Amino acid sequence: MEEERVIRLTREKCRRLAQLVFLGNYVVNGWRAPREELEEYDLLAEEICRAEYAFSTGIAAEDAEENEIADVRDRLGCETEAYLAVFEADVLRCGAGGAEKS
Repeated sequence: MEEERVIRLTREKCRRLAQLVFLGNYVVNGWRAPREELEEYDLLAEEICRAEYAFSTGIAAEDAEENEIADVRDRLGCETEAYLAVFEADVLRCGAGGAEKS
């Protein structure tokens, strides 16, 4: 059995963690076809979205409906939109290898 740990977060740190997980999952799975996404990242992102929902609403994560979790994902997308724009511009400018194109 995998050992579980509790992480104590303030409301603000939970929101930042949710943003980081959203961005990470975007990088890992955002470009993949739906059937090719790496499930372990999607599942963790879902769990963190549910935790963010619970923290922000006071409603148990397991009681959240799918449309409520979709709202959390949408909000995280809006909150991180500027970071994604800079990341995507850098990827297009430099290419996958990281060296700037001439």
